[in-house]
Amino acid sequence: VLWLDCSIHPTNNLNAVFENLHRQGVYLLWNGVNLQYDYDFKILPDKTVESWGVDLKELKNIKHLVATIVGVSFKSEEGHKFINEWYNLTTLTLPAMSLYPEEFIISLARHLSGVEVFGHLGYYMDTKGAVPKKPSKPTKKPFWFDKS
Repeated sequence: VLWLDCSIHPTNNLNAVFENLHRQGVYLLWNGVNLQYDYDFKILPDKTVESWGVDLKELKNIKHLVATIVGVSFKSEEGHKFINEWYNLTTLTLPAMSLYPEEFIISLARHLSGVEVFGHLGYYMDTKGAVPKKPSKPTKKPFWFDKS
């Protein structure tokens, strides 16, 4: 399964994306910051954080994944580990109490399941400046992001 948010547009044949997804079991992209970047952890009681099997310092250092592109292969152990952890977290209320609840949850699920991040968002998506635009010439990157 490859989820593309409505702001994501394929620019090329996606065979390489699916090959990577099947080889790695997940297709998860990091935006270059950790969870401490955009979340108010003061709302989380210590017991809640501990119930996830992490401490607050560890939580703040988890890579912040983007939810605009998420791939899971159900034919792989990694895909099953990730999706099971994601499901477990969605049954809790507090992980979703954030500015980007889906990104908080997939970031934490990726960390707890131990699966690897595929790569940095910038290597797989064409963007131009602060507001990404459709590439004006052919590109090798599989996606472009329309932020409008």
